[in-house]
Order: sequence, then C-alpha cells, then structure tokens
Amino acid sequence: MNYDRDHCRLLILQALDKASGQQLHQESLLTMLQNNGYTLGRAQLHLELAWLEENAEAIVDRDKDGVHIALLTVTGEELARGQATLKGVRRPSRAG
Repeated sequence: MNYDRDHCRLLILQALDKASGQQLHQESLLTMLQNNGYTLGRAQLHLELAWLEENAEAIVDRDKDGVHIALLTVTGEELARGQATLKGVRRPSRAG
C-alpha cells in the first residue's frame, strides 16, 4: 500500500495531542485517519504505532489482547506541535 507515512504519523501524534488524557483506542485512530483520506487496516496501523514507539519514542503502544491503545509521550507532543523534528514524521505546517 502506498501512502504518505510521514503524514499519517503526524496525524496520529496530533490526534493524541488533542485527545483527553493524550491517549486513543486503535478504532478512534483508524477513523481519524480515514477522515483524513487514509484507509489503513489494523495491521498497518499497528506497524505505524510500533514505528512511532520504537524509532521516535513518541508514543507508548499498549496491546491488550490485540487491541491497541496509544499514549503520547513528551517527545510525541513536541513532534505533534512542531517543537521537534524527526525523519519519518512530517513537520506540521504553520497554518492552522
């Protein structure tokens, strides 16, 4: 599947930054991505969450019986707000 992975990762971080408690269930993340034009399956979302956790230390991905809950870290918050940069995560635009 071809899609803008850097943008998807930024959208995930921004959604977590706006969420109550800075955490979201996998289904909420899938819906948010779909609303932004990205139709990912659960397996692909799990790969993106794993990348964000392992390579960026931007989230903590809790897997409870195959259901993932993502929690934002301080690093993830900084990436979501454009206060830090990392190859593999799109930098947010200044507008909006």
